Order: sequence, then C-alpha cells, then structure tokens
Amino acid sequence: MAGRGAVREPLAGASLFMIEIRVRNFGAMCRFYGEVLGLPSAMRDDSTSFAMFGKGPPYVAVVKKALPGRRAKSRAVPDFAVPRLDAALRRLKARGVRVLLEPSSSPEGYRIARIADPEGNEIHLFEWSAGGEPPP
Repeated sequence: MAGRGAVREPLAGASLFMIEIRVRNFGAMCRFYGEVLGLPSAMRDDSTSFAMFGKGPPYVAVVKKALPGRRAKSRAVPDFAVPRLDAALRRLKARGVRVLLEPSSSPEGYRIARIADPEGNEIHLFEWSAGGEPPP
C-alpha cells in the first residue's frame, strides 16, 4: 500500500523448513535417505508414515501419501552440497545408488552429479569449484 511504509513481500520473513518427498514405500525410502545416503534422522513417526532427515532446516521429509498416476519427473529436486563430490559418488555407487548423470562442471562455479532414490526421484549432489562459492 502506497503511503503506508515499505511493502512487505508475502514470504520476506520466511525460511525454508523442509522439502517433502511423497513416497509409495515409506520403509524403503526411510532406509535410503537414512542409511544409504547417511542423512541423520531428525524424527520418524511410523504411525503417520512421516520422517525428517538432515542436520537441521531445511530437512528432507519422507511421507507416504497417495500418488495419483505416474510421475514422469521429480517436481522438486533436493540439491546437497558435498565437500568431495567424486568420493561421495563412489561411496553411493558402492551402495547401489543409481547415477543418472556423472559429474559435470557448470559455468556458475560448481560440479554437479545427479542420482535417483529407489522410487526414481532425482537428487543433485554438487561441490563448489575452486573460485566458486554460494550466494550470500
């Protein structure tokens, strides 16, 4: 509103708390995100089929919900910054993780690889290249 001070954007004070991944097989997907990827479990409630993984917000949430039809692609893709991309990818391959795209360099200053969880949801792993850095 003009004349009443600065306009505040609807999400100006918001922070991302979690990314929810809707799954068909709750147990298998919890094992994947917790044991295969090695993300710490923040909470898990088997009675509601809801779990959160990660060191803190934003979390990766795994929730069993009806998924109508077949999804052609992931609609949300978590990106994990890792200190050593090649080493992380070798360990994940040894655990049977499917690699969608081997590491490649980006002109924005990072290297990225793409993997998939057991239900086909895409996940990005990246490391900052020398001279590359995250936005402020």
